[in-house]
Amino acid sequence: MNFRLISILLCLENLLALCPKSSVPGSIEKTCFFGVASGFSFSKGDAFCEDFDGHLASVTNSDDNEKVLQIGKEIVEQETAVWLGGVYDGKNVSWLDGSSDVYQNFDAGTLPGNMIMNLTNGKWTTASWNEKLPIVCVSRDQTVTEPPVLESPCPTEWFYVAQLQNCYKPIYNVDFTNAIATCRSMDAALVSIHSEEENRIVDDLTKCGRPMDSFETDLVLIGGVWLGPSKSEYGWSDGSPWNYSKWELNGQPLGRPCSMIYPDAYSNSEADPSTYLHRWTDYIAQTQFEKLFGQAETNVKKVIDEKISKRVTTRKR
Repeated sequence: MNFRLISILLCLENLLALCPKSSVPGSIEKTCFFGVASGFSFSKGDAFCEDFDGHLASVTNSDDNEKVLQIGKEIVEQETAVWLGGVYDGKNVSWLDGSSDVYQNFDAGTLPGNMIMNLTNGKWTTASWNEKLPIVCVSRDQTVTEPPVLESPCPTEWFYVAQLQNCYKPIYNVDFTNAIATCRSMDAALVSIHSEEENRIVDDLTKCGRPMDSFETDLVLIGGVWLGPSKSEYGWSDGSPWNYSKWELNGQPLGRPCSMIYPDAYSNSEADPSTYLHRWTDYIAQTQFEKLFGQAETNVKKVIDEKISKRVTTRKR
């Protein structure tokens, strides 16, 4: 099998600009609107938008109102409304992103509450906070100063994180067994994670700023391996201590051979993103993954203990 080794900068292009490709520019500079068809409550919808450094949509002029209306019509199938990011007290609007209350478009007689847009006419009204509706988010393109690379000790096309003294690189189109061998050929290992800070950094580096569609194309393979016999007995494939974990909150792990991290939220799931976002899941080893994350210390540590490697490749389910 031929492997495609892709520079981290491909993902950083999306990381540094958090407006998805399908988004619509807002009237305010560097803002964008995008819709998600899944049903969310008001608070969970806003939590999803926050993953893209945004909020449920604020609307401060008629042009943006029309843009949100058209996005809503494009994403829904049966629903007739989408959540907006405002709370109405009967007179004034408080937008979740702090926008000023300079424009209103309410249906007559609207009661106080959490705001929605009626997709038949673009007018606003309110709904119960726990009603499940599609959402429209507003986000801002982020201008982020990239970490200095002039003194990086990493090989070409590797990304250096100074506080961890590690080099990182995404590798595409592999299964778990091939992933270990591929990393080993570069004097590296599948990434191991030993603290909340390190988990945040790895998650930020792998985040590509768009909703996920599937396990194989969007989750990122990391170096956690099942050692057994219990479902919770895991180790790192580079032999480093298993002194930190962050499994998703739905009964994981299940004792499956390899592990992955959720860098972005699902576009078509009813699950609460807070139960899995930036967390780990375990999965089947033979699966062909689109992306894994490789790691090498700056002193190029010796990687992949042969005993652990043998246990990984023989414990297929």
